Amino acid sequence: MSWLAMLVLGLGVADLVGGAVTRARWAPQASGAAAMALVFGLGHLWAGPAPAAAWLALAACLACLQLWRTHAPRAELGVGHARAALGAAGATAVLVLAASGLAGPVAGPLAGWLAWLQVPGLAGRAPTTALALGAWGLFHLSSANHVVRAVLVAVGATPTRGATGASGGTPLVRPAQRLRGGRLLGPMERLLIFGLTLAGNLEAAALVIAAKGLLRFPELQAVARSETPLGQPPSTVDEVTEYFLVGSFTSWLIALGSTLLV
Repeated sequence: MSWLAMLVLGLGVADLVGGAVTRARWAPQASGAAAMALVFGLGHLWAGPAPAAAWLALAACLACLQLWRTHAPRAELGVGHARAALGAAGATAVLVLAASGLAGPVAGPLAGWLAWLQVPGLAGRAPTTALALGAWGLFHLSSANHVVRAVLVAVGATPTRGATGASGGTPLVRPAQRLRGGRLLGPMERLLIFGLTLAGNLEAAALVIAAKGLLRFPELQAVARSETPLGQPPSTVDEVTEYFLVGSFTSWLIALGSTLLV
């Protein structure tokens, strides 16, 4: 599991930097690669039961980072970008999970530092578990949003940016322009579900999921009754509801899946 934590941490750091730095295009890849290298070196992952496999895992994670940052931020521009981003991340995650028996636990200076930390949620946990918790927490902040958008585009639940209607001309109004706040509410919702589920409070996590549906329901009804600007036909509730359901279920699966892996 230490290899998967290294991958998730690198993607999370790269996407956070990518969201904050727009001019230096090399900054996200460089920061993500540095995070992976630090975990690999300071965590003595190279000294596990299969050193050669550990170096191959690092190479695979770095290649995934490059492909992810090339395609994930552009997922809304085309289905090809969305599928490439999901394929790169999914294939690498499956690869490192399938070979997780060859990965050693987090050791070295990184293990000592993680054991020394007195951060709530991390204190007293095994270093590998503490690293996984921190890595998934970062992943939920930005990278998971990229995953959700890529899934929405890949399955056709939202049109690509700039897509026009069947008659051409005016660009389609995308569901994200109607249901505001998803990019902010998504990370907050995932972190709540992640934390509550890890704490064993499944009832509270279920309430968070139910509350989102109840709070969004009036907005979905309002969208169904509203008229689309620029002379376009009104959006049907089916389009926006599909967008809401696919995006929400994807977000929930990421939160619950990360909890299971930790």
